[in-house]
Amino acid sequence: MIINQEKIKENKTLIYATVSLILYMIIYYTVLNVLDNQEFVIFINIIGILGLVISLLIIIYAISRHTLKSLKSMWELFAVGIFFNILGDIVWTMSEVMNNLESFLLIADILYSIQTILFVVAIYKFALRKGNPRRLIKSIDIIIGLLIMIILELKFIIIPIFTINSNSGILSYLSLIYPVADLMMLIILTMLVMSTLEKKVLNIFRLMFIPIIINIVANQVYFIETLNNNYSSGSWLDPLWPMATWLLAIIAIISAEVKITVSENQKDFVDITGVRQSIRNVIVIFVYVAFILFGAYVFSRYLIIDVLSVGFLIIITILIIRDMYFSIRMGKLFEKIKVVNKDLEILNVKLDVESKTDYLTGLNNRRQIMKIFSHLKNHTIMEGSFLSVIMIDIDNFKNINDRYGHEAGDKVLKRISELLLDNTRDNDYVGRFGGEEFIILMPHCDEEKAFNIAERIRMIIEKELIVIDTSGLTVNVTISVGISCLDSKNYDNSDTINEADKALYLAKDKGRNLVIKYMDTN
Repeated sequence: MIINQEKIKENKTLIYATVSLILYMIIYYTVLNVLDNQEFVIFINIIGILGLVISLLIIIYAISRHTLKSLKSMWELFAVGIFFNILGDIVWTMSEVMNNLESFLLIADILYSIQTILFVVAIYKFALRKGNPRRLIKSIDIIIGLLIMIILELKFIIIPIFTINSNSGILSYLSLIYPVADLMMLIILTMLVMSTLEKKVLNIFRLMFIPIIINIVANQVYFIETLNNNYSSGSWLDPLWPMATWLLAIIAIISAEVKITVSENQKDFVDITGVRQSIRNVIVIFVYVAFILFGAYVFSRYLIIDVLSVGFLIIITILIIRDMYFSIRMGKLFEKIKVVNKDLEILNVKLDVESKTDYLTGLNNRRQIMKIFSHLKNHTIMEGSFLSVIMIDIDNFKNINDRYGHEAGDKVLKRISELLLDNTRDNDYVGRFGGEEFIILMPHCDEEKAFNIAERIRMIIEKELIVIDTSGLTVNVTISVGISCLDSKNYDNSDTINEADKALYLAKDKGRNLVIKYMDTN
């Protein structure tokens, strides 16, 4: 049994990373509870920075193991974000040393927020990766969900706090970045979990919910406490950020084992233009614009203008735009389906014809001729009529192939086919029975009439000079013909095609270039 050494190595790394995280969290919270946070604040901050550095190193290792390009790109952005987080912690520690200088705190918060923004970009980039035809619709869905969360946060958290506290530059920045970026990350991640990703990739994003939610909760609590001037270093919040980052690193190791290709949607809907589609689009746009204007009038006339009402109007407008866009896209898709269906109908007709005809001569092939014969035979018996069968074979055809080549032989076959079609009735059926052998089914035609038609065809072909190359070289061929007729005398036991074939071989035995009736073979 061959043991996969790479697999064992990755499993060991995963176990080490998980155990190390547990030990790290125990040590971190022990230090917070035992030491005086004010005296040992720098030491405590260094523990936090150490956890982030270890997480970054683990993610860098996992990136080196990734084979799936889209996931690798996502984790690279995560790594850059964690690097900014480390810088933020370093600047924050410097601010602690320098008695909490506000300028340093602002720089630290900017660096922290850059990490959050990069996390959002990483997940967003994967969700809307190239080749996804629903990228715009997904973007609108993300914006709608984000607006709902921002409006609620503005209404119930930010505005009430700002009515109590003075609004400094740092608070303005925090009030915008932390809620928006965190909620956007959560919404995009939720969309990914609810999407149709391959199962192994989907499980990665399900696991990512744990660290992302921990990070969001920590950010939101930090945001509220900062607005209320209650936050200080060394609180129970501090270990949550390195913990969330470390968990992301563990998930990065797990995702490195995903070797399959994420299924990407194929090309986007093909745009189909036309007067009818343009008119439809104009009507849809007019209806939705009218609805938006009516909604704006109702809100301005009857409702109190506050965050919730304005936000609700904005969301309704975006929903209408989304639906309008989707309707137009669906209209184009339906037009595309119509074109595809039409092409399929043409293709089906073509395939049906090809299944019934000989590829070289365009005549009915053997299978189709047998079907036609079976139908004509039953019809002839029901009517008490005649059905004549003429079997034709080109004399010494092998000599033409051997002397002039198969291309010359093909030209002879095509020309013979044309002559047979030109010299038979409209209701007759001409087919290529195989090789250089042809067959003619002649309903409502007795044996004597069939003999006269066959004899005329034989003489026409005998006199025909068939051109076989571009230089004008011609050959002359003859045919042997056998005839049989299905009539009231032999309805019960007649094998008409075989009888015509026997008559044909008798004509060849008698010297070729002859027409023989089956009744004369006896």
